[in-house]
Amino acid sequence: MKFLKVLLAIVAILVAVLLIAGLITDGSYEVERSVVIDGCYGDVYEQSTNWEKWNVWSPWNEKADDIVYTYNGEMGTVGSSYTWESASDQVGAGMMTCTGLSENKMEYHLNFTRPFESESDGYMTMEKVDGGVKVAWGFFGEFKFPMTIMSLFMDMDEAVGPDFEKGLNNLKELVEALPKSDFTPTIEKRGDLHYLGKAAHLKVDAISAETYGANYGAIMQYMLTNGIAMDTTVMPFAVYHTFDEATYEADMEFAIPVIGEQKAPEGFTSGTFAAGDYLVGVHLGPYESSGETWQAMDAHIACEQIQVTGAPYEMYITDPSTEPDPAKWVTHIVYPIASAGGE
Repeated sequence: MKFLKVLLAIVAILVAVLLIAGLITDGSYEVERSVVIDGCYGDVYEQSTNWEKWNVWSPWNEKADDIVYTYNGEMGTVGSSYTWESASDQVGAGMMTCTGLSENKMEYHLNFTRPFESESDGYMTMEKVDGGVKVAWGFFGEFKFPMTIMSLFMDMDEAVGPDFEKGLNNLKELVEALPKSDFTPTIEKRGDLHYLGKAAHLKVDAISAETYGANYGAIMQYMLTNGIAMDTTVMPFAVYHTFDEATYEADMEFAIPVIGEQKAPEGFTSGTFAAGDYLVGVHLGPYESSGETWQAMDAHIACEQIQVTGAPYEMYITDPSTEPDPAKWVTHIVYPIASAGGE
């Protein structure tokens, strides 16, 4: 009996010690792992910020066969979320919500409801480095009493870190297996480009030789009548201010380069592309097939995280009146961009 009393006293003391330790222990935790991925920044960003794609490489997706996912909101936007449910205690149930999004970081809130309730916050950061894109995945939070007692016996970094490493390696393998483009536009420094133009709203796939002829003819007639000199060092071009991928409708300007700034008369437009850095892609072939080159330019811009600073334009390097074969026509697709030095 005396032994039992001593044993109970020892147990009571241990429980008291644990409770006191739980009350005074800092229950905060933080875990982070990173990896460098030899791939396109745009692909890494999309995989890291879209919950539907996230769960393809998620390390927990491999821990149970019965996981049911439910997605809410527009993927890749603040407020989008998903819930998961599994009978496995390794996976349990909960919800993740995107709480912040920028060009190089996604923040989220994690809410576990089973096998136990807990909340924490996490993030994915992406940074261009030598060799590709460095991706860091982390989360942090704080155990509340009495769960702080658990932190006395469990190292969250050791418990969760290997799963983060597994997930990042899955992400690396997925992105590096994606097809890589051999399209290579160049960055050029260009001087001021002044122009007179005609504005139009039309379907791009309906533009014909007559469309070009009518608009450029009207501009040239005005220039001849008013003694405005054409800048013959560059060729006519078309500026695309908006483009609707669903309808192929565009707000654009047909433009002829001129010497010096000009004031646009009624029915015409004028403008200047300021001296600076420009991303230039070369399209070879008829104008009707330039859509593929435009798409390649957009993909390259997303891949390299290039900052576009204005409306793009396509410049018609080849004069169809001197080269009748459309297969030999050269068109430059040009985007104004921020300088490489960020100035």
